[in-house]
Amino acid sequence: MGAIEEVRKHIDTPPDVTAVRSAGFRLLLRTGEPVTRADWASEAGISDADLQTILERTVARGRVELAEDGSLIGVAGLTVRRTPHRVEIDGATRYTWCALDAVGILGALGVDAAIHSTDPASGEPVVIPFVGGIPSGGASLFILGGYDGGDVVDDWCPLVNFFTSEAAAEEWVAQRDLDGDVVSVVDIAADTASMWRPVVGPQPLQGS
Repeated sequence: MGAIEEVRKHIDTPPDVTAVRSAGFRLLLRTGEPVTRADWASEAGISDADLQTILERTVARGRVELAEDGSLIGVAGLTVRRTPHRVEIDGATRYTWCALDAVGILGALGVDAAIHSTDPASGEPVVIPFVGGIPSGGASLFILGGYDGGDVVDDWCPLVNFFTSEAAAEEWVAQRDLDGDVVSVVDIAADTASMWRPVVGPQPLQGS
C-alpha cells in the first residue's frame, strides 16, 4: 500500500466528528484566530458537552490542536501557529501542519492561491501557485509511510515536506532512511483535494 493510500484509509471519520472538524476548520479559515469552545460548538450546532465528548473520542485525537485554555488552534491540517508551510489566499495568510495538508486544502477550496514553504534539504524557497485549486510548477513532496491516524501533528507532519525537485526529495529521504513516497505536487493534487473536500468546502475569509 502506498503512503497516500495509508492516509486515505484513516482520514474518514464518523459523520458527527466530520461535522465538528468542518465547523472548526471553517472558523479557523475565516478568521485566522483561535476559536473558543463556545463558538466552535455553536458553529457545529451542538452543545459544549457534546463537543467535549467528541473531542475525547480516540478518532478525534491527533487531528485536533488545542491551546492551553482549550481553544481550537488547529484542525484538519489548518493551524493558527506559524509553520514551515504558509498559504496565501485572497490576501490572507494561513498555515498548515504539513505539505500534504496545504495541497489538499487549496485543491479542495478550488481557489487562486499560493503555497510558500522551504526545501529542508537545500533551504531554498518553494513557491507553488494554484489557479482554481490546481497547482503548477515542478515541486515535489514527501509523504511519510506508516500513517496510522495517530498523533498527526507531532509524529507524522514534521517529515512531510516540500522539495524543489524529486531528486532533492529522494536524496533527503535516503539520508534519513525513511519509508514513504516522493510525489509530484501536480500529480497528487486531484487525489489529495478529494480527501479534504468533505471537511473543507469553499469558505470565505476575513483578515490576514
